[in-house]
Amino acid sequence: MPDADPRLASLLSALGAHIGLPNLALSDDNICRIVLDGSLVIDIEHQPGSDNVQAFSVVGPHPGDNVRLLHKLLAGNLFGQGTGGAVLGLDEQRGEVLLCQPFDLALTTSERFISTMEAYVGYAQAWTSRDCAPVAGAAPHAASSAGPPCPCRSGGRCPLRPVAWKLLSVDRQKASRAPPAPQVPEPLHPRILRHRDWVWGTRVDVPRLYDIASYIDETTDTPVEDFFLLGHDGYGTNSWFLHCYLQHGPLSVFIQTPWGGAYADAKRVIDAVQRRFVLLERLLVAMDQALMGGHSLPGRLIVQQSSVESPRWGWHASDQPVTWQEEFANAMTPALESLQSHTLHRP
Repeated sequence: MPDADPRLASLLSALGAHIGLPNLALSDDNICRIVLDGSLVIDIEHQPGSDNVQAFSVVGPHPGDNVRLLHKLLAGNLFGQGTGGAVLGLDEQRGEVLLCQPFDLALTTSERFISTMEAYVGYAQAWTSRDCAPVAGAAPHAASSAGPPCPCRSGGRCPLRPVAWKLLSVDRQKASRAPPAPQVPEPLHPRILRHRDWVWGTRVDVPRLYDIASYIDETTDTPVEDFFLLGHDGYGTNSWFLHCYLQHGPLSVFIQTPWGGAYADAKRVIDAVQRRFVLLERLLVAMDQALMGGHSLPGRLIVQQSSVESPRWGWHASDQPVTWQEEFANAMTPALESLQSHTLHRP
């Protein structure tokens, strides 16, 4: 057993207690290996005589001449927008893509170490399962700590469980009811990761959530891969909003509703969020029914339920602009009614 730096030993002990591995420590090779769910392998290595520690994982094989993947790796590294501050790199000797997270023992507290490692696991899982060609036999999944059932109602070990519950929780003395929970389509569950404080989702690139117009423009201008985003964003004292953005097949829903403002009425806020999430679930069910029934739809249904921009909805055919239907307060109900009207008749 090497003479481990006591600072690193303390960090590993705290991390081990957090994830249920009380004996977490360096091996004789000066490396601490963590295997999550039997698939995602994370090595934590200390450079002896220094404050430098690296956590790293193999997230895929060397891309070779795959220019598209090389571009994606470089874009992910830019300002850490796709890595959370970790670094993607190529191991030419072993022919692998690595995701590396550095730590400085002189600056790293137990709390910071744990939170950074939690975020790192999410990014490693995302790059392995989606962006890089997967390592043989790998089916990584971010670790989940003990806590309440998953707020996204998956009933499983969704990475949203420990963090989204905290985000969606409210002072029970002000509103004594269960926190609202967004419905997330099952295929998106394994791809959910934490991007930064109060932002979770399946995308590698996450423009500022408050800028809902950029997401609407993206959806109408270019083909968009399915994604889910949940987060808290805003400015000032009272202009803070809960954002739930979902792109799923021919359905795009963008919810931006007040949450966390200094002068907000907690009960009214949670009631409004709950109504939005109930309507989101109904939209998903109606769209599934339309698709499974083989019904013809006018195009993509886009719903903007925003308290900043005007609520609106519309159908978007690929070769035509969106015909927006402006609403006074609620765009989700008329959008649902329009969708349901297309399932009334046999295809």
